[in-house]
Amino acid sequence: MLTATQKKYWKISANNAFCIVTLVSGLLLLIIQAQIEKQPQSLPVSAKAQISGQEIELEVAQTAQQQSLGLMYRGELSQTRGMLYTIDPPRPVKVSMQNMHFPVDVVYLQNGQIAAIQVEAKPCDAIACPTYSSKSTVDQMIQLRGGTTATLGLEVGDRVPIQFL
Repeated sequence: MLTATQKKYWKISANNAFCIVTLVSGLLLLIIQAQIEKQPQSLPVSAKAQISGQEIELEVAQTAQQQSLGLMYRGELSQTRGMLYTIDPPRPVKVSMQNMHFPVDVVYLQNGQIAAIQVEAKPCDAIACPTYSSKSTVDQMIQLRGGTTATLGLEVGDRVPIQFL
């Protein structure tokens, strides 16, 4: 039979064990979630753009979560593919290259016309990465593999017709 002191000891030990198990379980869940979030997304092609006679297939990031993840964690992007973001409501936007593995060209659009281009935005693995701003109100943004805008001869003021599939 246990004495009162032994019962108290075992009660404290059981409470401590419960707290430790709960803490370790919580940490494991956070680690697993962080690993899941580092997976690249692959969205279906649901739009296309005709640019300088070249057809660019566009994945459309529709939800806030899809837009937030964007092209992060991907190993590469074909020169004939890109990601389209709809900015609703239209506003100036900033892009960070955090967790990107390749440079991208960012094409900022307003009413189908190029308002600004950020050429070769560099990948960043730091916690505080630079941001690239549209500097004006835009309603769409396309990210392309770095160098694509130069290859296609895109300039501010050019029209970029987008067809949703």
